[in-house]
Amino acid sequence: MLRRGSAALVAVLLLGVTTVPLNASAATKGASVLGTMSGSGASTLDSAGGHPILRSDSDGTLDATVLGPSTYHLTVSYTGTRRLVGLTITAQSGTLRLSAGPMITSGLFESPLLVTGGTGAFARATGSFALGDYTKTDVECVPSPPSPIPNLFCTWNETATISGTIRVQYQAPPRWRTRA
Repeated sequence: MLRRGSAALVAVLLLGVTTVPLNASAATKGASVLGTMSGSGASTLDSAGGHPILRSDSDGTLDATVLGPSTYHLTVSYTGTRRLVGLTITAQSGTLRLSAGPMITSGLFESPLLVTGGTGAFARATGSFALGDYTKTDVECVPSPPSPIPNLFCTWNETATISGTIRVQYQAPPRWRTRA
């Protein structure tokens, strides 16, 4: 003989329990990023659309707070006095794309790199970064005739620091209620 409470328990066990989220709110968390990067690069001459563009590409590893161990690809394109800078960081939790440009400055990384997109955990990220203490070592250049610019094609090793703030929009864990 089942009592009323026991009958309800048996009904729940037989019918199954369904859980549904009550609400799932989105929030934005900001975090400071600080780290170092180290890699190697090379410069090439590209003539996209008939206009010569000097392009430097480098790849390496990056270790920074929030991002953790990551890899990076840095591109700097020069057209006349203008520079376009792009940085892609690939971390375990997603990819982050940053850019600055066009810049007309004397320093390579005087303008901040703004977050322009991402994937995974960085799909809706915003923020800005700065590269500091950028140093090239072991630079080797080959003569580039007939170019009037000496040492146009070079390879190098590089190190830099990276700092900034990233704001990642995340989905708060849902509150659950049980419904029979």
